[in-house]
Amino acid sequence: MNIVLANEILKEKQVSVKFTSAIQILENIKKSWHKNNWESESDLLEELYGADVLIIDDFGLKLKDDGWMAEKLYSIVNVRYLERP
Repeated sequence: MNIVLANEILKEKQVSVKFTSAIQILENIKKSWHKNNWESESDLLEELYGADVLIIDDFGLKLKDDGWMAEKLYSIVNVRYLERP
């Protein structure tokens, strides 16, 4: 359903749409911490911040962490909210 929504927005509005899952975002951030990874955490975040429309699947998943995961996802949404006109 979310992919259909992303495709419709892309066709109708001619804007950039990024579709990903909460788990994928968090896994990619953790992978970026490895020294032999060519993409930094800030590169990954800039891609998420820069999309006109960001669709995060499974955003409401139960996070079994000490809060880091929830904090990171909140931060992504908050930065996007604050930087939009």
